[in-house]
Amino acid sequence: MRLRLLLASVVTTVAALVGTAATAGAVNTATTCVQGPVYWPTTGQVVSSNGSQRSATLNFQMTQAQLNALACSGGYARVAFVTQNSGVPASQAFTLSTNISSPIKDVAAPTASTFAPGAAFAVSSLNANQPYNLTVSWTGGNSNATFTSDWIGAHWASQLNAFERNRCNNGQSQGGWSWCVYQTGASRHSLTGGNVALGGTYPVQ
Repeated sequence: MRLRLLLASVVTTVAALVGTAATAGAVNTATTCVQGPVYWPTTGQVVSSNGSQRSATLNFQMTQAQLNALACSGGYARVAFVTQNSGVPASQAFTLSTNISSPIKDVAAPTASTFAPGAAFAVSSLNANQPYNLTVSWTGGNSNATFTSDWIGAHWASQLNAFERNRCNNGQSQGGWSWCVYQTGASRHSLTGGNVALGGTYPVQ
């Protein structure tokens, strides 16, 4: 009985750490680090709208080989829609909608100068050849804004890195769990091939 209570406590604690715990069926246990040249999705499209409410959506799916290559970057990924000439502050409120399990919504750092809404998530929450979508939406700003949809290989804050450890602070900082996920090296790829206009549809590259 004591063992059962202890196990239940561990499960509850893990669920609290990651926010909404992913269901067992949503976790890709086959995802392991196998070096490969492509750690981003090559199937999908980015759809954006430009009206009273602006939005950007990444629709994608990945092969197991791509997921394994992404796992080598640290076990996490981040999607960031980095805007240019947006006309809104970096801290602009935005809405996140996705079918990815347990996403971590981005929170802009106080020093950020660019509005770049998005989210991070564990690589293990993605299954091969399954369609996923991630949408950010906001109001206000400039109608002639441009953006790039960046796919970022990332890792959880390292206890050996003082900056990452202190900024994460076990999710107790201003940025919550968002400030616990960091880009790994140069693992960053523009799915739109650079800056594109709001209001268009672009195949991932």
